[in-house]
Amino acid sequence: MISDYRTLDTENWQHKLGTDAIAADIEDINQCIDTICITPKGSIPYNPEFGLPLMDFMDKPINLVASKIAVQTLETLKLQEPRATYQDCKVKEIDENGCLRLLISYTYNQTSMTKEVSVPWQR
Repeated sequence: MISDYRTLDTENWQHKLGTDAIAADIEDINQCIDTICITPKGSIPYNPEFGLPLMDFMDKPINLVASKIAVQTLETLKLQEPRATYQDCKVKEIDENGCLRLLISYTYNQTSMTKEVSVPWQR
């Protein structure tokens, strides 16, 4: 775990949420994907286009909107996190309370490493 930004050999880093550690490279992208996916579009006054418009799908049957959520997620990530190339997004229902999980597959452009990240989304 990296804890001092002065020892980094990358420009891609940020503070790891909730810790004193640093998220660099692929961890940084994972954290950015998570942030984009859990931020409702329009909720940041100075950047109203940031995030996903997933509230548009609130209270709709998941079997009817799952493909729309996946497409919207991929389109948004391509625009807002261009350091990765996105292959797939799957919407998985977790429980009867409506908690969904987005499974996003991508390739980190700098290293060609393929990764899958799981992002919870509470409807």
